[in-house]
Amino acid sequence: MASVSKDDREGVAAVARSHASFETARGAGLLRMRLERLGFSVPRPCAILPPMNAPLKTLTVEAYIDWALQQPRGRFELLRGEIVPINAERTGHARIKHRIAVALEQTIAAAGIECHMLPDGATMRIDDHTAFEPDALVYRGDLLPDDTIIIPEPVIVVEVLSPSTASIDASTKFAGYFKVPSIAHYLIFDGPARTAVHHRREADGTIRSAVIAEGNLTLDPPGLTVPLAAIFAAR
Repeated sequence: MASVSKDDREGVAAVARSHASFETARGAGLLRMRLERLGFSVPRPCAILPPMNAPLKTLTVEAYIDWALQQPRGRFELLRGEIVPINAERTGHARIKHRIAVALEQTIAAAGIECHMLPDGATMRIDDHTAFEPDALVYRGDLLPDDTIIIPEPVIVVEVLSPSTASIDASTKFAGYFKVPSIAHYLIFDGPARTAVHHRREADGTIRSAVIAEGNLTLDPPGLTVPLAAIFAAR
């Protein structure tokens, strides 16, 4: 390797900083060429992460949010400090999610209570290194500002089962959601089976579960009654 002066090393550092995100192949190529001119051996292709790759370190929720906001596309969750991509959805899955969101909004309006529904995309902080994006949630109180990313105290969270998420929805997310003190209800909807699993926190902290195949979902608090037929309506 050729001798590299302090000025050259500082130049390399400056170039590296200017290309820290490595968002394009051109940026990566320019950096590789500069390093090679200074006598550094750089493998080809250079081992540079593409822009959609997650950082190779355990992330806090704050660092994860900063990273996620810079991504041009895709949706993600954070599990124990590692970024997990959210898979593409089938039409039936999306249809059930939409019906749940509509049913919750209509029920809130009919009840006249100060609650708000948010569809998928809202982030729930579980702990310092875990954050989930439920398929829908309900929170109480004033309407949150438009630039809110993490929903502070949801009372209801919803997931719709899919083949790739069934096990995590029933185990990891079940345990995670009920770590949040404000959560009173965790609903898991199974479209093909036309059922809902209702996990609810009792006043003494006990979590009780029931499979609902007909009738209504009683969500108290905050005082909502959601007809299951509105969600599993005929196609």
